[in-house]
Amino acid sequence: IARLKAERALSELRERLDSQDAALATSERERDELREKLEDLQFSMAESMIGEEDNKLGGEGAAGASAASSGPAGDGLAMKPEAASASELSSLLERVSSLETRLAEREAENSKIREDAELEKQAAADEAASKLAAAEAAAAEQLAKLRSESDEAKHQMEKRLEEAGRAADEAKQRITELTSQLESVQASSTSLAAENERLSSDLMQAEASAAAARSETAAAVAQVDELRSQCSDLQASLQQARARISELLDAAASAPPPPPPPPPEQHQLQQQLEFLNSVIVDLKAKNTKLERDLYLLTALPDSSDTPSGGVQHQSYSAQPPRLYCDICEEFDQHDTEDCPVQGGSSESPRPSTRRLADASGGAGSNGGASRPYCHICEIFGHNTVDCNQDETY
Repeated sequence: IARLKAERALSELRERLDSQDAALATSERERDELREKLEDLQFSMAESMIGEEDNKLGGEGAAGASAASSGPAGDGLAMKPEAASASELSSLLERVSSLETRLAEREAENSKIREDAELEKQAAADEAASKLAAAEAAAAEQLAKLRSESDEAKHQMEKRLEEAGRAADEAKQRITELTSQLESVQASSTSLAAENERLSSDLMQAEASAAAARSETAAAVAQVDELRSQCSDLQASLQQARARISELLDAAASAPPPPPPPPPEQHQLQQQLEFLNSVIVDLKAKNTKLERDLYLLTALPDSSDTPSGGVQHQSYSAQPPRLYCDICEEFDQHDTEDCPVQGGSSESPRPSTRRLADASGGAGSNGGASRPYCHICEIFGHNTVDCNQDETY
């Protein structure tokens, strides 16, 4: 801005100098014109003087001739041209004097104008020089400031470029990591798709197994119902037999001892009792096994509850088995190993002293602790929940 102001001031000074130079040139032209006019006047005066001299010379010759011829009349005619040239010369001299005065005034004015122009030119030059120096100083200061700002901007740009380079490197590294993760995810997706297909196949198999298990459960339920019906019939027969035996015992206790029945009849009754007891025990074992199978089948979760289609085993605590003695053939009294008859007399107990429990199971005896029994292995020694044997259904 300062430089523009200085250039504008210099331009104004140049315009003023040009106008002064134009005025000076005009004055010089006027001076030259006046000089030319003066020279023309001097030339015309010289010519007029020469003409006057010539006229004088010609007049003297003519005057002599005319004087000789005419006398005083010729002198009067010669005096008229001399008076006219004198007045004309006086007029020319006045004009020349006026022109010289004007020329001197013009020259003085031109000299003053030239001096003023020189002074103004010098003052303008000095002012322009000072303004130019100030403008140059301001321009130098502005240039230094611009250089400093340029250096700072360059430093900031280099810093930003460096940061951008680091950001680009980090972005490339991040892209590489994301590409690796994408490949890993794609591989995982492929493996998950394969696993999903496998699980779908397992689910279909599990659903088929569940359907088969449900059908087996229905069959087992029907079989249990049938066995329970048979057991009820046998229990009814047993109750009748027990009632018959009680009647016989009561009759034998109140009546005099009758003669002993023939051995074949007593042996037949004994065989019937033993057969009924064995059938009851067999039916109870079958019923227990079927109930265990039914419980395990009903404990299987539905295929919709297990996404993988697998079987989730649920633990259950089965009722402890009832005490039964194979020697005495009695329930809820003692176990075979704790039978007091063992190691004692080899005589088998009488049928009248035996307690026959109904096959549906009743309240257990409080006397004696129950032995642990496994419904899976079907042996004594551990409970079903503690069995380590793998189950396969």
